[in-house]
Amino acid sequence: MTCADYLRWLASNGYALAAVEEVIAGAKSADDVYDQYLAEAVKR
Repeated sequence: MTCADYLRWLASNGYALAAVEEVIAGAKSADDVYDQYLAEAVKR
């Protein structure tokens, strides 16, 4: 079992993944997470 497998299992059981965990699990790319961060930073 890889870290990504474990994180996907956690997510499928209701655990909310952090952004970095979503990247490790393959749910998002690092670019997607960074773009989301920039979009949220502009709102502040």
